[in-house]
This record gives sequence, structure tokens and C-alpha cells, in this order.
Amino acid sequence: MTDRSLDGLFDGFTERDWRTDAAGTVRFAMIGLGWWTTEMAMPAVTDSELCETTVVVSSSKERATDLADAHATVEHGVTYDEFHDGAASEAYDAVYIATRWRPPSSAPRTSLRPARASR
Repeated sequence: MTDRSLDGLFDGFTERDWRTDAAGTVRFAMIGLGWWTTEMAMPAVTDSELCETTVVVSSSKERATDLADAHATVEHGVTYDEFHDGAASEAYDAVYIATRWRPPSSAPRTSLRPARASR
């Protein structure tokens, strides 16, 4: 009989089984600079050997540049409008959305436009 419990499904996933010899890191643009991003997401990325935060995006230019200045790997602090227009698109590989957008449907549209323009 097969173990169909949740624990049983993950028994074979105790170790990373994908490519371990890849060079470099995945560079993230973090959209939204609230407590979740600054206290949870960015520290987790910093602790990873495979990722780094290189762009931060906020409604406040001052908040974005202050946070960029405070983190060694962050190269750009930009506003939502600047990000939407493609600013710093060469500096990230992936986007992490950690904000409450109004309306919620604008988040995917805003994050995909720079990606479509440069990728």
C-alpha cells in the first residue's frame, strides 16, 4: 500500500536534487517595501546562496533609495512608475511582489510590463 499522507509525499524531497553546480545568483526586484519585504523576504534572500536582491520598488523614491543605500547588493531604488517604465530592468532576473496594490488586478500588469519590454 502506498503512503498517501502529506508527510509520505515529501519523503523523497529531503535534499536538493536539481543542479548544484550553477554559477551566479538569481537577482530579485522586490516590489513593495513594507514590513514583510524588509523583515522577511529580503533577509531570507540575503541568507540564500542562490539569490540576491538588486532592485527595490516603492511608491516613495526616498524610501526606495534609503533602503537601496542600506543594503550592499541593492543597486537600484526606484518608484512604481519608474519600474513600470522599465527602469533597472537590466539589474534583475525575477520579481517578488510583496505589496497590497489598489486595485489588486494592477500588480500583475505592472510587474509584467518591464519583463515583456526587456526579456
